[in-house]
This record gives sequence, structure tokens and C-alpha cells, in this order.
Amino acid sequence: PKMSLDFSDMVLKCSVCLERRNSNAKEPLEPHKIPQYPWQVVATDLFYWNNADYIIIVDYYSLYLEVHKLHGTTSTTVINKLKGTFSRLGIPETVVSDNGPQYSSQEFSEFANKWDFKHVTSSPHYPQSNGLAEKTVQTVKNMFNKCKKDGKDPYVALLEYRTTPLDIGYTPSQLLMCRKLRSVLPTTLEELVPKTPIYNEVQNKIDCKKSYKKKYYDKGSKPLKSLNSGDSVRIRGSNGLWKPAIISSQHPASRSYIVESQDGGIYRRNRRHIIGTREEVPLTTVENDTIVPPVRYEPQCNLTPPELAEPTSNINNSPQITSDTETTETQQIPSDGLYITRSGRIVKPKIIESM
Repeated sequence: PKMSLDFSDMVLKCSVCLERRNSNAKEPLEPHKIPQYPWQVVATDLFYWNNADYIIIVDYYSLYLEVHKLHGTTSTTVINKLKGTFSRLGIPETVVSDNGPQYSSQEFSEFANKWDFKHVTSSPHYPQSNGLAEKTVQTVKNMFNKCKKDGKDPYVALLEYRTTPLDIGYTPSQLLMCRKLRSVLPTTLEELVPKTPIYNEVQNKIDCKKSYKKKYYDKGSKPLKSLNSGDSVRIRGSNGLWKPAIISSQHPASRSYIVESQDGGIYRRNRRHIIGTREEVPLTTVENDTIVPPVRYEPQCNLTPPELAEPTSNINNSPQITSDTETTETQQIPSDGLYITRSGRIVKPKIIESM
């Protein structure tokens, strides 16, 4: 005799399978656009090494890097280090970072407006979007570890890195300053005389390098199906499990969406961290300590959550940068007190009225 399986048991088993399913396949690489000139677009990130915090700033065009030790990880400390670097090398047009609290603060947003540069952030939990900074951090850490082991001066190591030719034939200092830097290694006077690299030659070599990397990265990759507002999905949490959610709207950046989870939280997630499902997602939101049904965002309505309407419109009116996966302009903090956490969740502080 055939064994009958209760419908609720089937739903439970399907839910467990979705919760612990494998990751999505990687999508084809979207390389950054080549900057038009040195120090136009820079990436920055923080890292921890040898019981101390550091900040790194690297140029997308020349790969010239700056490293500074921090005496704290507040927004003020980070901003002061960036100000010092920008005062020497100039203010870039665009600064790319992750969603760390130092970069997502209101103070950093005011700094970007006052110093006239655009701040863009990578997708939460997707460091590949800020891949240049992540790779540079790894390079600097390896450099510092070798200097510590051999008892060498790390500043000399940084100098030698800046004067070592890249695979396109020029050193980072040549691409940024049009000259080689004098180091402890012997060199001739002719090598130290300023020479301007041929612009078209540099552009072609950088483009060939990016195409070569894309060719091998795209092996085994495939584009994922685009999603619409109102679609039932699952998003990957920090514990690796997939939890139910609803697509609220598509983020202006490619491969990025605004989703609403089952507990009412609103997040920004990369397409690689989202899977489409056909299950019903019972959502609830909390307003004034009362649980009420949330708005279901249907595809034909193309609605946007009220708290995201103003930031999204600001982003749509701004130019975008195509990155290794995607980056987008930092969402402005709404005037009603909402703020964005490091995980990408948009929350409102709870206000307790006095008795």
C-alpha cells in the first residue's frame, strides 16, 4: 500500500529544503569602467593587523595606495585621515567603500557633500563589490607580515611597491604623478626625470587586462533571472540559511534589490543572495507596538516603500558606476530618523515617551 503524506508535512519538508539549499551560481563579471584620469575614483576600507586598526585608500586607475594607522575607528578619525590624503593628492570624484558604520554615518555623508565627492557603497554581505580594496588589504597585510618576520621597515616596502612596474609597464607612481620615486634601490637620473605615460596606451592595456580577467572569471557563470516587485523569494542570512522575504523594489544598481523579510525588516541584497520561490510569505510589521499586515508590493503597481521613496529618487537622478558586481550611491538618511545598519537593514529608532 502507498503511504499517504500529510500536506503540512510536505510543506514543512519543502521549507527545510529551501532553507538549506546551495548558493546561487556566480553571474558573469561586470568590470569597473576605466577612470578617465588618475585619482578620479578611489576605494577605501579598514583592516586590523598586529593589534591596531588601519585605513587603506587605493586608486582605481594607477593602483597607487595610501595606508594610515588609526587611533580609533570612529567616523571622525576615518574622515580626518581621508582629509589628509585628499589634501595631498586631490579630492577624487568618487569614493567607494563598504557599508561599515564609519562610512554609513550621517557625519560621513556631510563630509562627502562638503568636500564635493560622490560616495558609493557595495552590496551588504558582498565584499566582491569592493574587490579592489579587499585585494589591496590582503596585499598590504602580506607585506607587513613579511616585514615583521624579517625585521624590515614597512615604509620602505610600501615605497618599493609604489615604484614597482605593474603588468601594464608603468609603476603606480608614474601613473599617478608621471614620475618614478627614488627609493633605496640604485637608479639613474634619466629614470627619475618626469615622463608622462601615453594615455591611449595605458587605457588599452588596462582594458585588455580587464577583458582577460573577465574571460576566465565567466567560466562556469550564468546570469540569474531578474525579479519583480511582489515576488516571493528567500534571502541568505549571515548564518547561511535562506529566510522568506518579498521583493519590495529593484535597487537602481544592477543586480541589487530592496527586500522585506518576514519580520518586517527592509534590506538591500545582491541578486546572488536571493532565490525566487512560489511560497506565500506571511509578513508582519510593527507600528506603535501593534502588529498589522504590511503592504504587498505587486509587480504591476511598481510601488516603493514610503521610507525608501526619497533616497531612491535621489539615486536615480545621480550617475552610476559599473563595478565588479555592482555599487551604488549611498542612500541618504531620511529626515524622519530612519538609518541604515551595516547589514543593509533600514530601521527606525524606538522612541520611549516619558511617563
